[in-house]
Amino acid sequence: MRLVALLAAAVFAFASVPSAAGAAPPSREDALVALCRVWNAVRFLHPALTSEADARWDDALIAAEPIVERDPGALHEAAAAMLATLHDPLTTLDTERAGGPVATPSAEERDGVRIVRLNGFPGDEAYEAYAKALGDALTPPAGDRAIVVDLRTSAPPSFEQIDVLEYLWPQAQFAARVVDRPVRMPLIAQRYYLGFPPESSGASGDYTEGRETRGASAPVAPAKDARAVPVAFVVDANAVVPEDALALQRAGRARIFSADDSLGIVPGRAALVDAGAGLRFAMRTFAPLDPVRAAPGGFDAAVAWARDPKPLAASEIAEPGAAAAGAAPEAAVDQRYASKALPDEAHRVLAAFRVWGTIAYVYPYKGLMHDDWDAALRTALADLHVASTPLQYDLALQKMYA
Repeated sequence: MRLVALLAAAVFAFASVPSAAGAAPPSREDALVALCRVWNAVRFLHPALTSEADARWDDALIAAEPIVERDPGALHEAAAAMLATLHDPLTTLDTERAGGPVATPSAEERDGVRIVRLNGFPGDEAYEAYAKALGDALTPPAGDRAIVVDLRTSAPPSFEQIDVLEYLWPQAQFAARVVDRPVRMPLIAQRYYLGFPPESSGASGDYTEGRETRGASAPVAPAKDARAVPVAFVVDANAVVPEDALALQRAGRARIFSADDSLGIVPGRAALVDAGAGLRFAMRTFAPLDPVRAAPGGFDAAVAWARDPKPLAASEIAEPGAAAAGAAPEAAVDQRYASKALPDEAHRVLAAFRVWGTIAYVYPYKGLMHDDWDAALRTALADLHVASTPLQYDLALQKMYA
């Protein structure tokens, strides 16, 4: 889960506005420009969205924009509320968190079931000792009938701790120890775009968006001393979920149980975005290609399943946020807002954000533009704010494009 700096040169350039203790709150325009950068980065890059025109993400902005409108100093609050709708603990404004506890994994036997608890993360340079403890904990005695791996910790990990744990899990070779046939590791993918996204169903030209994978789905063969046993994983929002858990569940050898309706921090890659106005956030850009699902229930549910590993019905396994996703309208953009001749403030801002993001991310001729695209956004936000008729609203948007 590598955290890397994002996009300053590759997609669009912007200048950050430093934030210091006691600094004056941003202006309305500065706060909205920063919110625009956050919203469009997620719109085009976050794997949770099905499309750049995903109605759920429009709705998240419509709910967050009034917070900034009332108080530009509440930009952080508005951005946090917007990002929370993604249900992704890796996408966060808390980019410099202290991290989870320093502790080594442990194991105990409970009536033929091996209970493995992650407990925490390795301390500075204590990687070898932690790796040995993890490997020992994940090695079941010959008499054990099942394994329960509790991935929860008392506090969210730092990004460095996530990287270290993802490096150490493959050394344990856990999946190879608990299967009797090869399993494949999950494919990790990012979103991609070819062409220019139309907002009208009658637009001409070709446009394609989809997912492209990184690396290959490597097969894992059973180890020489492997013994097939059912495995239950317990996760919450702080849990770093290893590829082994996804591979074993996909192969029908494991189940993932969520104690808090979160999938945890699933494999992938994140990027660090500086949106300006003192707002920095981490955002997932890669995620497993196949949907990740978890059954409801915590530790007790996992132990019960491990003792009697029956297949779970489809209705028992759901993606967090799926109910909200199903309720969102999926009409084309031009149809979705067709009745709003003079939109309210939040929908005016949404229109400007959509224009800015489409040009910033997929317009092929940015190098030939003679004007500052960020300045055009600021002017448009001011013009849209004072528009009092449908004509003035329409002219403000056309002026932005011009």
